[in-house]
Amino acid sequence: MDHDMQDRARALLDFLLIVGKCKTEKRTGWVNERVPLPESVADHMFRMAVMALTCGEMHGAEHEGSMCTCGASSSSPSSQPSPSTHIDPLRATLMALIHDLAESLVGDITPTAYSGITKTEKSRREAAAMEQIVALLSKARNETTTTDSATSTTPPTLALSSSSSSSSSSVASLLHSLWQEYESGSTPTAKFVKSLDKIEMYIQALEYQTTSLTVSTAAAEDTAAAVAAAATQVPSVSPPVLVEAMDVEDEKTQIQPPASSASPSSSPSSSSDQPLYVRLQRFYASASSVRDNVEAMNQPLLAALIDQIRHRQEMLTQNAAKASNDGDESS
Repeated sequence: MDHDMQDRARALLDFLLIVGKCKTEKRTGWVNERVPLPESVADHMFRMAVMALTCGEMHGAEHEGSMCTCGASSSSPSSQPSPSTHIDPLRATLMALIHDLAESLVGDITPTAYSGITKTEKSRREAAAMEQIVALLSKARNETTTTDSATSTTPPTLALSSSSSSSSSSVASLLHSLWQEYESGSTPTAKFVKSLDKIEMYIQALEYQTTSLTVSTAAAEDTAAAVAAAATQVPSVSPPVLVEAMDVEDEKTQIQPPASSASPSSSPSSSSDQPLYVRLQRFYASASSVRDNVEAMNQPLLAALIDQIRHRQEMLTQNAAKASNDGDESS
């Protein structure tokens, strides 16, 4: 095997190791609330991707062909929906699958009130991380990437048909474009995926609330304490290793690890003495506005899904409160 192929393989392995860190990077909001066995970033992205593929109303037959162009349709113009409402389900699926990929390097940075990190600084760190990730993938695939794909009127596309000999753009450029599009929320597809990001969080909160009422409190707290301690550890793949792998000499390009203010111990819940199922109610705060958003996108099934989540959450809370009151009376 020639030297060039070995270099590409090394870059590919570095890229895949970074992707793998999403499997062990715990979602900080759950860690802060001492949730036992909190989900990872990869857990979150996986269910979001399945939701993107299965939960939306696409309003048209333009996606019935065997070719996914993830941004460009092969159907006749008359069958396509308005650009202001068009949601590409397969582009949405890919977007959901990689939207938090930068967190493999910078961690899951929570809002400023909890982490002390501003939204601008969070965006800067994540953008720099994605530049490193995309550069590795580009080197592995021997591709040339562009950095302005998010603002292009024709986003990079990817043919998924087995009969296609090549894609219309590089995979690395597509990955970067998907991430930039999601971050900017500049398209109906990106807005759709951003809504799924919130809805998946509501589902996860409901699962944790349900579990918290059926497991031993003492065992749960012991597990949560161990997870919180592990979450404070510095990521094992350090920025200098990544920079060396890409032959980048400028130290300013290195990604800085999350600030200490983002650690779980420095941003506990303001009501940490309350039961977990009560503390997790704050994660539904945006549900009404997200419901309005999906209705505006003509997504009635998602609106009904939010209603169902809230209904089950409210019933769960009411039953738990009743059980607590009954216990107090019997004692």
